[in-house]
Amino acid sequence: MKVLTPNQTTGARVRENGSKSGWRRVRLGDVVQCVNDREANPQASPTERVVGLEHLDPGSLHIKRWASVEDGTTFTRRFRSGQVLFGKRRAYQRKLAVADFDGICSGDILVFQPKDEGLIPELLPFIMRAESFWQHALDTSAGSLSPRTKWQDLARYEFALPPIEEQCRIAEILRAADKEKEALVAVLDRLAALNRAVFTNLVKSKTGAAGCTIGDVIHDIVAGKSPACGSEPARETMFGVLKVSAVGNDGYHEDENKELLNAQDFQPEFEVQAGDFLVTRANALKSGVGRACIVEKTRRGLMLSDKTLKLLPRSSCTTPRVLLECMRLPDCRRYIEAAANGTDAKNISQEKLRLAPIPKLQMRDLTQLDDLLVRFDRSRAVAQEKLARSRALSRSLTLKLLPEP
Repeated sequence: MKVLTPNQTTGARVRENGSKSGWRRVRLGDVVQCVNDREANPQASPTERVVGLEHLDPGSLHIKRWASVEDGTTFTRRFRSGQVLFGKRRAYQRKLAVADFDGICSGDILVFQPKDEGLIPELLPFIMRAESFWQHALDTSAGSLSPRTKWQDLARYEFALPPIEEQCRIAEILRAADKEKEALVAVLDRLAALNRAVFTNLVKSKTGAAGCTIGDVIHDIVAGKSPACGSEPARETMFGVLKVSAVGNDGYHEDENKELLNAQDFQPEFEVQAGDFLVTRANALKSGVGRACIVEKTRRGLMLSDKTLKLLPRSSCTTPRVLLECMRLPDCRRYIEAAANGTDAKNISQEKLRLAPIPKLQMRDLTQLDDLLVRFDRSRAVAQEKLARSRALSRSLTLKLLPEP
């Protein structure tokens, strides 16, 4: 391991942090080990939780969802509380989290921990959140449809490691920034829960037992196409096709797309536009089938895939915002998940989606409910703006405190 010198670019940035000496340039494999503990029979072990790639949220260091061992699993990789979980498949999704419980995880998740006392565990996840680390993971990924990176390649990643005292100081600052960010995420979650509760109670009071179907309140359904695509997102000047993850529980994510390999395959009639009402037709999990969002804004050049549907609501029967909330109601969700079939990916046909039950509302009630939802959306937008600023601050602090190679 060599000490950074003043004439190196990284060394210059280190001096900006106030540490002129003691920083070492190391490889990840010098200070971190990839743990490969196994649990041959998870059902017979005291372990209760199973974590798959779908349970890791991009950009979050916290695991908020998991499956149960009791429901069965083919996974055997074991992890412990405090270890870092990294999604090696499709690294562009940036799935990285710190476990706060013991469990079993997918083979597509690598488990990391410091080798010795030369690196404190609290700093490791922030080192791995660096832009240069993600780029290294992408550059070392192989495979067309589902690119994966390997530990042997990740172990070669080089970065500047500060002395222990400096590690503790940096980790404390970055953890505080992350705590603030997670607090804002919790506010958004509470707003969403309040939104659902108020909407559900008002709908019950206005409809009683009256109901209709999605097919009753829409003009048509538009299905997209899926031409040949690359594995990475399309650049701003390139054409792309939406992935199902573009339709998120928290709204539309235009970055969740794949670049078209041939620009001539772009079909303008399927281009996504602001105001579109999108629904996922397929997903690896039933809970992801029939997920819906309204596109508030989007860049040009992105088109629907064949796994994403666009619904055209009837203005005389519903509003896009009310329909979105109706599709999140328990009765509608239960129907959609029961109607989804398939062995690997779960799918729902357009015919079955049209039959999904939703409340039947009068126009005067639609107007009142839509106005209520718009007010909720304004409160959510304020919280989202604060969250965006918090994330930007966190990135800025990381760049300042942990210099890029």
